[in-house]
Amino acid sequence: MLRALHAVGLEASAKRRASWEQLAAAPKPALVGRKLSATVGHVALVLATEGDGVTVGDPLMGEMTYTRNGFLESWDRELIVAGWPESAGTAAPAPSSDR
Repeated sequence: MLRALHAVGLEASAKRRASWEQLAAAPKPALVGRKLSATVGHVALVLATEGDGVTVGDPLMGEMTYTRNGFLESWDRELIVAGWPESAGTAAPAPSSDR
């Protein structure tokens, strides 16, 4: 995923085993990995975190709001933040990868 984001000119960083607090503090939208089943993974966008809730833009299910606990049940703790380089006029995340 990071290679694809870099290939289109975005700066991106990934975090494995991200915490709820790291997700809440991350710039939005942020890409997250989700578990559809024990063997099937999926990627969605976190659009916002507010208090004990999270709004997700999911290509399979549309925009949905979950409680923190409801979201944590399917989140695989993968977090990818991407943005345009500062030279393009929008600040990008500082690269830091656990990979």
